[in-house]
Amino acid sequence: ITEIGKIKSLSPQDILSQINILQKDLPPNAVKIGMLDNPSSIEVVKNFLVDYSGKVILDPVMMSTSGKNLFTSSLTEYLSKLQTLFPYVS
Repeated sequence: ITEIGKIKSLSPQDILSQINILQKDLPPNAVKIGMLDNPSSIEVVKNFLVDYSGKVILDPVMMSTSGKNLFTSSLTEYLSKLQTLFPYVS
């Protein structure tokens, strides 16, 4: 089993910046959403999806293969926030 020593995630501001650049440069026909480690990042993605008309795949990565949680809030809070993305998934 491979251990994870450190998780370096993008801040919600960095995620928003990447979304804005992508929309200007090469608007996607589909997006796949993977690891979102905190409720603020989920909110940023949700705000993008509200006006997005392409296909959306939600494949959240919540735990490493070595059993380490990859989210920073409580499980209840994380799952509650993650569920707000469900209406936008294709």
